[in-house]
Amino acid sequence: GVCGVCLGNVKDARVLPCLDSACKTCIDELFVAALDGIIKCPTCCTKVGVPPGGAAVLPKDATAVVSAHYRVHICSTCEHGDSASVKPPTAWCGSCKKAFCEAHGGAHFMATMTSGQ
Repeated sequence: GVCGVCLGNVKDARVLPCLDSACKTCIDELFVAALDGIIKCPTCCTKVGVPPGGAAVLPKDATAVVSAHYRVHICSTCEHGDSASVKPPTAWCGSCKKAFCEAHGGAHFMATMTSGQ
């Protein structure tokens, strides 16, 4: 993916609580510049607190973030299909409180944006 800070390919990706990722060094630079201990995600502008330990303590994998924070282990859309096609979640919709795999997340967020929710 593309880093929202340096606009290059993400190197040593770290995942913020909003599930957006950026280069570890870019996130650390944002953390160092944060005067009040809070940064805005360079992709979605969600406020993120600077953790002790900086970007090194952030997870490298969005699936781990979704599973740990929301205790969800399957995509909300996949769970209604046959069990062979169930995929792990990689995105969380804060509006409807559901987790989605990579394939279903994009469609869900596009539908949510166009419906005005």
